[in-house]
Parts: sequence; structure tokens; C-alpha cells
Amino acid sequence: MPLALRPLLARCLAGGAACLVVAAAVPAGAETAPKRVALVLGNGAYKAQPALPGAVADAQAVAAAVRRLGFEVIEATDLDRRRTEETLARFYRAVDGAEVAFVYYSGHALQVGGRNLLLPVDAALAGPYDLDFETVPLAGLMDYLAAHARRRMLVIDAARANRAVGRGFVSGSGEMVTAGEGLAPLPAGENTLALAAAAPGRLATAPAGPGGGSALTAALLAEIGTADRGAADILARVAEGVRARTGGRDEPALTGTLPPAVRLAERRALEGFKPVYRVLARRGEPLTPMDMPVPAAPGDPSLALVFERMPATGEIVRLTREAAAGGPVWPGDRIRRDDSPGLGFRQQAAPPERRLDAAFRVEGALTRPAQGRIEIELTDDEAAVEASRRRRTEEASAAAAAIDDFARRNPAVVIDVPVGVGPRPIPVEVPLAGTGRGEAEAGDGPRAGVDRTPEAGRLAVGGVQVAANGAFPLSGVGQLTFEAPVGAEGSTSTMTLAAAGGGRSARAEVTIRATVTDCDRLAGDRLDRQGIAGGVFPNEIDPQQAVAACRADIARYGEIPRFRLQLGRALFASRDAASARLEFQRAADLGHARAYYYLGYLEGVGAGGTIDNAAANALFRKGADLGDVYATYSIGKSTFYGRGLPRDPKRGLELLMASTEGGHTYGMNELGAIFERGDGVKRDLERARRWYEAAAALGDTYGLHNLGLLYLNGKGVPKDLRKARELFEKAAAQGHAAATNELGRLFFNGWGVPKDVRAAADHYRRAAELGEPYAAYSYAWILGTGALGGGADEAGAARYLALSVAVQIQPRHDIARDARTSLARLPARARLAALAEAVRRLDPEAAGRIGASRAELDRLVERLSRAGVDLAAGADLDEVLIGATRAAWLKDRPRLDTF
Repeated sequence: MPLALRPLLARCLAGGAACLVVAAAVPAGAETAPKRVALVLGNGAYKAQPALPGAVADAQAVAAAVRRLGFEVIEATDLDRRRTEETLARFYRAVDGAEVAFVYYSGHALQVGGRNLLLPVDAALAGPYDLDFETVPLAGLMDYLAAHARRRMLVIDAARANRAVGRGFVSGSGEMVTAGEGLAPLPAGENTLALAAAAPGRLATAPAGPGGGSALTAALLAEIGTADRGAADILARVAEGVRARTGGRDEPALTGTLPPAVRLAERRALEGFKPVYRVLARRGEPLTPMDMPVPAAPGDPSLALVFERMPATGEIVRLTREAAAGGPVWPGDRIRRDDSPGLGFRQQAAPPERRLDAAFRVEGALTRPAQGRIEIELTDDEAAVEASRRRRTEEASAAAAAIDDFARRNPAVVIDVPVGVGPRPIPVEVPLAGTGRGEAEAGDGPRAGVDRTPEAGRLAVGGVQVAANGAFPLSGVGQLTFEAPVGAEGSTSTMTLAAAGGGRSARAEVTIRATVTDCDRLAGDRLDRQGIAGGVFPNEIDPQQAVAACRADIARYGEIPRFRLQLGRALFASRDAASARLEFQRAADLGHARAYYYLGYLEGVGAGGTIDNAAANALFRKGADLGDVYATYSIGKSTFYGRGLPRDPKRGLELLMASTEGGHTYGMNELGAIFERGDGVKRDLERARRWYEAAAALGDTYGLHNLGLLYLNGKGVPKDLRKARELFEKAAAQGHAAATNELGRLFFNGWGVPKDVRAAADHYRRAAELGEPYAAYSYAWILGTGALGGGADEAGAARYLALSVAVQIQPRHDIARDARTSLARLPARARLAALAEAVRRLDPEAAGRIGASRAELDRLVERLSRAGVDLAAGADLDEVLIGATRAAWLKDRPRLDTF
């Protein structure tokens, strides 16, 4: 029974009222905080560069500071290149659509040829080709932010001495360039502010002492929490602070512009604030406790009550933990939540007034100020005073009893909240009879408490974030929501609800589990920077389940762009290209970058009837401008090879290299092939090997296969058949068809292994089923010649010769011609047997004799056409066999991206 432990249950359980479980809607008009996301990185434990002992502590301090300001923070320290790319991928998913993005980096960086490159802790930079494989270009991060966050701020604390300065490196286009000191100018334009620790080409003053923090970070921490100042003003003051701290030796570089209204520290609304507190006191009573908790606000420890006007008679005092009177409160005193267990009203004599009042304000460095007052009603009716106190005590006691009872009976409450769908309502118990007279009276009445909030994510009531130890009226319990942060999928966090009263207290824990929606799980795309899950390959999509799941999630969560993209992928997997195109267009209209890649792909393959490379490239360019790596890869290939636009190898290389920044291994393999062939560039086998190695290090099957070919043939490396076989085996284990074929060749020819035709045949067969035409042809030869013993299998040979032709996604005319010629030489009975097997695979219930006469073939073509097999009228036996074989192969949903 999820979240039945809310203090609101006090009324249900204690009073016996009927209760109904509902899912609370996010209230109309609720305040929704603008999305603010920060990336904070600190690298200090370098292996080949000077260590930076203070960098990690600096980053941790900045992360804590921006978290207090209400930013969702992606924080990581001492990152190697792989973890840097993983952290950036998480940040890219989180920052999409942000109102404000903030980036802080403390560590080593390098400027080479006008480019600023961040150095992960494993960057050795020992060789001339290492820049592409060991550094992270800052420009890629800035470009993505420009496309996906409305306002951007970057603080780069990286102008430090390192051992790579002065060394020569090979640039992307092949020229030798020399690494320089410090940073190149940061290209920040409109709506972006970038602050570097020192002027371009200069180094910042080294921190004093072991583990010392930098002057830039110290100045940033001194200013960052200041509300009511624009971010541009704050960063300018940070630069002034650096100059003051270094005696003018450092001149920080501040570039770009932001509107004055953009702030780092935004004041937030008070949580659960009651503007009027009513106190009923018996006339002449020495001390009356007041039900007046100090409000809380997340990340604002300075929040306090400040009294402006005191009652005309008597005084307000602090209470001790024993509820006795402590010292008096004077006008101007700041009373913080931790200062006192509570407040009370002390009468020095029975005053003649019936009503007294006091005025106060609530203020904090990061909280919107609010005005309030206390209304004190004095009465001689002891029964009324006692009834009021008893009612409040009973309400609090019932809440504590309910939580205590629930915690005993339900020790493990788990709520699933999907990631990436915004704030989600939390199911709660709502009493049908209402919440009572007290809550109808200007904010009086029982209050729920949250003793601990989840470590990550945003818990809110009515759109206002709830702080640990915060409280809110029970009337707001139906407005509880939680937003699971991007990157939290699969994680759990805990919130603790608490109540106290009537001499008892109780706590109960609720586990919130961040989950992935069915649409994300079944149809999410790989390397989608606006996606959530890791993604699935096209052949891994179950069209029926994925289409239904994505349509259901769109209906449940609304027009979330990635759901439209993923619905398009599912529809395309079901071979409904027209409907898929409509969904891709909807996703593009909603700002999803990957959708432009798919729209371009459809244009490039002629899914609309005509191939239009110019239209495809225009769409690829739009996706690339939005930072999508698939689109960047595609426009990079078109630019390099001149497909549908003038050939520009230099620009094409730049784009292909940019596509690899997100871990896109297609780009790595394409670059490897370009340098291996020397196509449009100087042939460079060492560089080719490095790109293949980069892809292989990510477990990419293409990279493993291509690297294996280099060792097989001794291209740019010593010939090593054992290493080649190991690489092919790793790729084959992941279903790579060509690598599996290469294993067949090794065993067939006895290259580096004992010659074994049976082992070769097994590899050829598996590669053929994966869609490798050469393997299908080779396996057909083995079957047709009886090389396995036991005589020739002509029907099997016919099946695999037909498969050799059928699986050629990109036709290779030599093998297609040879396979067709060999197929035609086989007896008709063998081809008919293979055709019968293909028809059976398409329709297991199909029965009856299949003949080779024209009339029999026409009837079969008509039947297969009704089943979705595309065959031309009048097709001969071989064409029908090839078409049926291809349809049967596709029915098994092979992985088409391995060709």
C-alpha cells in the first residue's frame, strides 16, 4: 500500500473515517521551478601530468554550493577518458531543455591549434596521435549546451602547467601542431558566459601549500550564493576576487553575455508557510506554547524568523526542550530552525485586551521573503483553551500512531517513479470526509513532516520543493510529487516521514525506485543524448510490444519527444515506414535531434519512393547542429565522400571525429578505414590502427573485426594470427557476421590453427545465418561437395546459395554472380526442396507439393505476396527461392547494422 504512512492517515486510522487510495494530480497553477542543471568535474590524480591535490576538493565544494542553489548536479572526480564520456552523456541527457546550465571544471587542459582540450587523469599524450584518443574537446560540450540549454555558464579552472606543452601533435586533418600554454580564448557568445582562470595563453598562479584550492574557485565560492545579482555581475566579481587574491598576477578571462535577469542564485518559495498563526491563551496563564514551526527551504540554512512588532503586552520567548520559558525574543532577533525547539507567549499579568498581535518576516539568503503575523486571543474560558490544545495533541498523536502502526505492518514500502517524465504524483491516502475544521482556518491544523528527503531527485508539495525536516499542511498531502533525475535509472533512494505528539513520535521509511518506462526499455535508441535507457538495436525491437508500450506511455505522460522517436523506431521495425516517418517528424518538431537522422535516412534509402541525397543531407545537418552523433556521422560521411554535396575531405574528417566524441564507434571505424585506404588523405596505417583500437576498446564488433584484419594481413602491425583469431572470436561472440566468417576461413585454411573443415563449416553456417554472403557461399560449397562426409547435400547447398544472394544488403556483384551461377547448376529437385523449406519457415502450416511449372510458381508467388513477400509476377524458380529465402531470414529479425 504505497505511501499509506502519510500523516494524513492519522485522521483515517485514528478517527475511523473511510479512505480512498488515489493518485494525486499535479495541481493546476502549482509553481514549477525552472530546470537548472550543473556539471561539476574535478581531476587531480593524474598519472602522467602533475598532480593537482586541490582540484577534487574544489570541485566538491562547488558541487555542494550549486546544489544548495537548487541545481540538479552531475558531479564526478578523477575521471579517465571513458568515465568522462559516460559522465558527459549523463549530463547531456539531464541538461536537455534546461533554463540554465552551469559547468565547472578543475583540472588540466591544453590548447592545440586554437582548440581547448580537457585532460582526463589517464591522458599520457606521449605520441603525436594521442590527442584524438586521450583528450576531450571543450568545444563539443559548449556546442551541445548552445543547442539544448537556454542560458549557459562555464567556469574553467584549468590554466595550469602540464608536461604536454611544447610537444607536437597531429591534428584531425593531418598537420603537425604544437601544444601551447593555458587555454585558447573561450568562444562564448550570446546567452553564454565563460570564465577562465587566466588570460588566453597564460597560466594561473599555482595554489599555495599542499592540497590548496585555487584562487578562482575560492573567489567563486565567495560570490556564488549571492541572490538578487545577475550571473554576469557575479562572475565579474569573481574575476575581481581572483585579481585581489593573486595581487594582480592573474587576469581571468570573462567572455560572452547573459541578460542581467539571469541569476545563479534564485530565491525560492517558502515551503509550507502559514502567513497567520492563531494562538488561543487563557488570560493570566504564565506561559502558552505556540504552534509555530520555523519554515524550511532546501539549501538555505540562513532561513530565519525576524520579529518586527511585538504584542502590546506580554512577550514572546524561546522555549527550552522541556517546554519551559527561555530568553525573550526582541524585535530584529533572527530565530533559525535549529536555535530553539519552539516559541511561547508569556503573560506578566492578566492584560485587559482580548486580542493581541505580533508581526514577523521570514527571510534567508536564497528564499523569497514573506510577511506573517501572530494573532493571540485571550479568553477566560478554560474549557475552550483545553479543548483547543487537546484537539491539536490528538491530531499529532494520531498521526504518530498511524505512522508507527504502518511502519510495523509495512516495513518495506517501495514506489516506482519513471525517469525522464517530469514530476510524478505519489499515491496517497485521502479521507473522504475531509480534513476537519482546523485546516479550513487560514492555515491552522495538523501538519505532515518529512524527516529525510531522497538523496537525488525532487520531492515537492504543490510544486514547492520539500526540505529535510520540512513540514506542510495535511491539506497539501494530495499534491506530493517526486521527480526522478536523469541518470538515476535503476537506483533507489529513501524518504522518511515523521510525526510526533501526545508524548510519542514515529518514523517510517519509503523507498523510491527510479525506473525506466516500457517505451524506453523496448525502443530506446543507442547513444541518444536525449534518451534515457542504454538503447536497443533495431533487430532487438519487438514491434508489437514496443508500439503498444510507446503509445501507452504517450497517453500516460504526454508529448515527450523521445517517446515519439521511439514509437517511430517501433513502427519502422514493423515495416510501416509511412507511419514511422510521421512519428519521426513529430519528434523533430518537438526538438529531438535523433529524429532528423532517421528522417534523413529515409530520404537516403528512398523510403518515399525516390532517393534524395540532398534532402537527406539537409536533415542530417539539422540533427548534427543539435549535437546528435548519428546525424553528425552521416553528414560527415556525405561531406567526406561528396554524396549529394561537394566533396570536402577536411571538413568531413572534422565531422566524423566530432561524431566519435559521444562514443559513436561507426565514426571510429570509418576513420580507421579512411586512413587504412588513404582515401582523400595520406595513408596512415598507425592512425588507422588507433581508430580501430578505440572502437575495439568499447567492445565494438566492427572495431574488433577491423583490428583483427590488420593482424591477419600484417597491415601496419606484425602479422599475428593468434591475436587476429582472438579479436575475431570476441566480435563473433557478439554476433558479428564477417568476423564469424573470418574464423571459418582460419579453420578452413589452417591459418594459425589446425585445419578443420568441420569447425570451418560450423563458423560458415553461423555467419551465413547472421547474413554474411561469402560465408553462405562457402558453406554451400562444403555441403554441395560433401566435404563433411556422407555425400553431397544439394538441397542444403541450394538453400545457402539462395541465402548468399538474398542477404546482400549492399550488393557485392562478384559473390552474387557466382552464387546465382552455382544455384542455377543444381538440379531442380534440390532447389524445390530448398524452396519448400523456406516456405515452411514463413508459414509452418503450409503444406502440399511445390512444383516448378509456371502455373505452380504463379500460385506460390500469389500466396507469398499475400504474406508480404515482395516477388515480381512471372518470377522463375530461382528468383522465387531467393525471395522466399530472404523473407524467411528477415522473419528471424537479424541484426542488420552489422553490414
